[in-house]
Amino acid sequence: MKNISDDVRKNPIDLDYSQNLWDGKLLSHHLAMKYDIALGTRQCQRVFRKLKFRLRKRRPKIAKGDDDRGINLHVEGGGPGTVSKVHHKIA
Repeated sequence: MKNISDDVRKNPIDLDYSQNLWDGKLLSHHLAMKYDIALGTRQCQRVFRKLKFRLRKRRPKIAKGDDDRGINLHVEGGGPGTVSKVHHKIA
């Protein structure tokens, strides 16, 4: 358990993972790859609790603009992930 504790105290990016926060899914993958231990996501969340780590929930994504304030965003452009023009309309 000491080795696992040492691993999760490091930034996952330092261990060649693409995300910068540990979560149950990443810990499950890490344990399988490095220690040949098979634990599910929920079990890994319990491991975090046992190691005295606190849960940091991800910030939610904003789905829409604030229509109550009369601000609408209209995007024109290419395919997914590209923006060529953004028009701000104040109602």
